[in-house]
Amino acid sequence: MDKGTVHPLNQIIHFLRQNIPLLREKQILAGFDGFVDTIVKPVLRFGTNGETEFFRSIDEFGAFIAEHSHKSSSIQYEVLEKKPGGNMPNFVMALDALSLYPTAVGMLSTESGDIDPIFGKLGKQRYSYLSAGPAIAFEFEDGKILFSPATIAGISRGESMFSRIEKVFPQFSGSAANADLTVFLNWSELPFAQDLWSDIYAKTLDSSATDKNRYVLFDLCDTAAKNLTEIEELLSLIGKISLRRRTILSMNKNETLDICRKVTGQRCSAEEAAQLLFKHFTVDELVIHQHTESITLSAGGMVRKQCVLNKNPKISTGAGDHFNAAYCLASLAGLPAAEKLIFANAYSGAYIAKGSSPNLLDIENFPFL
Repeated sequence: MDKGTVHPLNQIIHFLRQNIPLLREKQILAGFDGFVDTIVKPVLRFGTNGETEFFRSIDEFGAFIAEHSHKSSSIQYEVLEKKPGGNMPNFVMALDALSLYPTAVGMLSTESGDIDPIFGKLGKQRYSYLSAGPAIAFEFEDGKILFSPATIAGISRGESMFSRIEKVFPQFSGSAANADLTVFLNWSELPFAQDLWSDIYAKTLDSSATDKNRYVLFDLCDTAAKNLTEIEELLSLIGKISLRRRTILSMNKNETLDICRKVTGQRCSAEEAAQLLFKHFTVDELVIHQHTESITLSAGGMVRKQCVLNKNPKISTGAGDHFNAAYCLASLAGLPAAEKLIFANAYSGAYIAKGSSPNLLDIENFPFL
């Protein structure tokens, strides 16, 4: 496509469809979590004719809980589905639907050590170093509340997850060093994530040649429980990896505001926070994805693109992972920043509307986009 021109979505999709055979040759490695998600909708009340009325928003649900402080109460829910969960499985399912088929490394097995059937078709290859954790996602029209265990069973204190991964995937170091795209997901919810990510850098990327045509994407997940020291340690690691690869740090609005407040001591808008953090980070691209607008900052400046707000989503769990997958596909295809955001916004929007990972043709069939 013509350089310097921002093309509309249909032309972007046409270009990507033409180039999928070449993009499929890219080596993509994604890790390192894995959960079995139970997606539910909490019930507000039952009607006189047996109809079910659900909590529509997180505000409404929160107000109900606050109202029952110092009282007893119960909340019923309707199970929508059980599905592969966690950032990495959602990310890989999205790229699978887009015909790229990454290598998935994560917590994907049953207690017996076999790959859980729910992950049986995940990616081109899948390697599990731990059992999948359980998680329950409460779905609302304006987002989700995800519950997962605070501890991970089956690991010893101080145990090296890098060594565990090498046992099940002996070629892991070479794969991480040579990947066209390496994806580091869910730093916040895995207690060993910082040590694992540091080991991957020290044992694979630090000794590899600098290649800014190879990408590393980071998605931290909810950082509310992380303190400044932990965040600064992470930012230092991302800075080191930026010396070897083209790095992308992707965050949602909550994560952006939380990290900005902790790092700079300032409370500000998402746009102001993004600008402050980009100055503070050593990262090639900082991406902020929201319900209404997405932003990317790089050496070329700031680019903003509006999203189409879906007031009746079929699902919101995994929307950010689908945005990231689409953004990575567009990056590997060499699209400019504005077109990366246009495509990632559309792909995430189609996922929310469809309720499952769409392919490229699906996006064209959603007229609201």
